[in-house]
Amino acid sequence: MMQPMRRLFTSGLKEKIGRLWKTKFIKDALYLYSGRAINLIVGLWSVLFFGVLFNTLQIAIISLFEMVAELFLSFGFAWSNLGLVRFGKEEILRYDKLNQTLSTRLMITFPLLGVSILLILCFKAQLMLFLGSEDTALLYYLIADIVLLVGHDHITHLLTALERHSRNAFFFLCQSISRLILLACFYFGFMHTSAELFLKATVAFQLFLMIIRVQHIRTRDIWPVIWVNWQEVKRFLKFVYPQIYGFTGLYVINWVDVYFIRKNCSIDALGAYQFLYSIFIKIGSFAVLLNTLLLPRVIEWKMKRFDRLLQYLQKVPLP
Repeated sequence: MMQPMRRLFTSGLKEKIGRLWKTKFIKDALYLYSGRAINLIVGLWSVLFFGVLFNTLQIAIISLFEMVAELFLSFGFAWSNLGLVRFGKEEILRYDKLNQTLSTRLMITFPLLGVSILLILCFKAQLMLFLGSEDTALLYYLIADIVLLVGHDHITHLLTALERHSRNAFFFLCQSISRLILLACFYFGFMHTSAELFLKATVAFQLFLMIIRVQHIRTRDIWPVIWVNWQEVKRFLKFVYPQIYGFTGLYVINWVDVYFIRKNCSIDALGAYQFLYSIFIKIGSFAVLLNTLLLPRVIEWKMKRFDRLLQYLQKVPLP
């Protein structure tokens, strides 16, 4: 009696798992979470290499460079990414393309990018003093890094709107592996260990990955770039501008401690702090993946399957 029941239960479980695996949402979730788990493992190895290779002064220079790049990214660009997913998904559902949404966002991005570059060039002496490096070429690599980070962030959210999460997961994996390869080159003596050389090589890897990613985007999603009327830009801004507060808060939480440690403690103390903090950030990155999965799906339910949206809202925990 027990044996047939067990077989029935097992077959039913296998059938249910098989149906779940055929669901795109489940596949995307597995891609993202497994990709992020692999990234975490690779990232922890990178942190170990990092601690062995660089002294605390070099770690501090790298951290401060990344902090300045993150400052421009958070205040100037990251807050408008959500609009690319929100309006881009609607455009995909209606017209199977999103070049208009992309053009709208570019009309916001390009002026801010120009202002960011001008600020870096105007305050280059102060920035070099803050970074603690004597290599002035680092400022031009900082500009290139900001441009590439903005481009990668743009592509990542474009692919999120298209629900091609596996490609984003693959990109993040490539990013982690490239960093590990670079650190291995330092470790085995193929390159002279230097914070400045590490940052320059990281920017070069970012450019290489950008060239590869662009080739896997549908032409109709990015071309032609059109001049969008001001009403569309205002509609986009009205949706995204509250995000400025959120990204400002995240920046303050993540980086203001670095500023005060740099100001009141030695640069070696800052390097030691950042070495341990980087481990915490890698583990905490899992928390945002659910939003990445659900936002495009909620927009689709709102436009085409409102009954599913109601079911979802009934199951979401109330604040």
